[in-house]
Amino acid sequence: MNRSINASQAHCRYDEFLEFEKWQHLPRKLQFEKSEGALQDGKGKAAAKYPFKYTIEKGKKYSWCSCGFSHTQPFCDGSHKQKYVISGLKPLKFIAEETKEVWFCNCKQTGNKPYCDDTCKTPEVQEVRVN
Repeated sequence: MNRSINASQAHCRYDEFLEFEKWQHLPRKLQFEKSEGALQDGKGKAAAKYPFKYTIEKGKKYSWCSCGFSHTQPFCDGSHKQKYVISGLKPLKFIAEETKEVWFCNCKQTGNKPYCDDTCKTPEVQEVRVN
C-alpha cells in the first residue's frame, strides 16, 4: 500500500505511519552507547514477561534480539534497523559450543545475556506493558 498521509507535518507511507503509531508510546533515548551485543549497557523493550525455551545446536550461529522489537522473538529479524526503533541496541551474536536446551530472555532486562536470570519475575518487569 503506497498511499501517503500527512502525519505531524511529514509525509510517509501509510504502513510506515502505522508502525510508528504502534511504537510511539515508548520512551525515546537520543543517545546510546554504540557497542556490540554483550558489551551494551542498555536494556531493550520487553517482548514478553516469560523466557523462551529452545534447543541450541553445537556450531550453529544465533543472533539474540536485544532491542525487543523483533517479530521473531527471541531471535533478531533486523527490526532494530527500522527508523521507528530508536534504541541503538544490536543483537547478541554467538555460536553454540554444545547442543543443549536453554531459556532465552524475552523481557530483555537480564544480567546474563542472552539467557534468562529470572529478572522477568520482578515487579518492575511484571508491571511493564507488553504489545
